[in-house]
Amino acid sequence: MAVVKNSIFEIDIQCPQCGAPVVLEETENIIECPFCRVRSILSTQPFPCYYFEPRQEKSSGMELIYVPYWRFKGLEFFLSSEKVSYRVIDSSWRAIDSDVFPSSLGLRAQTQKLKFIQPETKGVFTPHLISKKEILRRMYKEYTTQKGRHAYIHVGKIISLIYLPFFKTEDELCDGLSGQKINILPAALDTFESQGKPPKYDVSFMPGLCPNCGWELAGETDSLVLSCQGCFRTFLIGNRGLRQINAQFASLDSSTDMLAPFWKLSVNFSKIACSKYSDIMHIANLPKAILEEHKVKDFYFFIPAFKVNPKLFLRLGKQVSLLQPDSAPLDKLPKVDFYPADLPLQEGLEAVPPLLMDLCKRKKEFWALLIREKIKLEKYSLVYLPFKEAGLEYVQPEFGFSLPKNSLKFGRKL
Repeated sequence: MAVVKNSIFEIDIQCPQCGAPVVLEETENIIECPFCRVRSILSTQPFPCYYFEPRQEKSSGMELIYVPYWRFKGLEFFLSSEKVSYRVIDSSWRAIDSDVFPSSLGLRAQTQKLKFIQPETKGVFTPHLISKKEILRRMYKEYTTQKGRHAYIHVGKIISLIYLPFFKTEDELCDGLSGQKINILPAALDTFESQGKPPKYDVSFMPGLCPNCGWELAGETDSLVLSCQGCFRTFLIGNRGLRQINAQFASLDSSTDMLAPFWKLSVNFSKIACSKYSDIMHIANLPKAILEEHKVKDFYFFIPAFKVNPKLFLRLGKQVSLLQPDSAPLDKLPKVDFYPADLPLQEGLEAVPPLLMDLCKRKKEFWALLIREKIKLEKYSLVYLPFKEAGLEYVQPEFGFSLPKNSLKFGRKL
């Protein structure tokens, strides 16, 4: 595995409506055509498959082959009985076992645009021998070290299969992007299989229109949540199309400049008592008396539905979860800026263990339960909290915490 500097790959694609060329960032879910102005929702199942087009033509005697690499990008949390550590990770793995080719995509690939693989794409595509399931197993692997048991949890991840081009003869191998010859022993190529067809996956487009009333859905191109100003419904982009969700709003007024989304999750635990607010008060060792109202009040996790650096992500999750803000649906959607909800619901659920572990004060005792815990999502909604713009940050007026603008800008590139 190679960890590289945080980057955004760009994708060359054609508008499904008029065929005009469009450049899409890998974090975007919606194609907004600058020519016909039509918005289309992009879906790739089970995962996107891209390739880098060779930058220069070689002689007809050289075979064009594509070698697969898994790409992962997201937030990584490292849990142990002592603490929660974290980092932003931007990684790629070679998806075959051959050491002939580079172990990762490298920095040079970040200067090139990706393209979706089509059945007519020329070249020989080497089958990926290391599956997505195996990569995910490695990501979520729990293992034992001399210091005890640890766990990695990844949140907000982007996973794709990217093919890197090479030109090959019986005794020579060249980089398909730079044309530079790769110095290897000719015998090493004998062990490499270069027979394969383009991978099978599904690329589909949906119109960016409300499935209820046909009104154009509003939302940033990198948002997974879109709203309709016609029937005032809210929809989540999923694997099977658009799904209506329950959107609620905390108290807002005319001074609100921006609404930030949080997943409000009711989570069932098999071993840990965590259903009431009094349970969290005990786990977090809050310095206040536990009252009867705390024992009957249901507890919800409030997970940021947007990506920011992992330190801020945890802080926001803890703060809002402990505050348990009241919220309710509105008859009309407010005409203010909706910050894009780019963190999938399932990723929000996966963020619960690191948030809970970070809240806990008696980590060694709590860890023994959490490491064996299986959590289940009971119910959910999307809650928007109001913020006021104040210089270089957005401030939540009721509770007094803030969102730095630079952190939000960085988060949209994760």
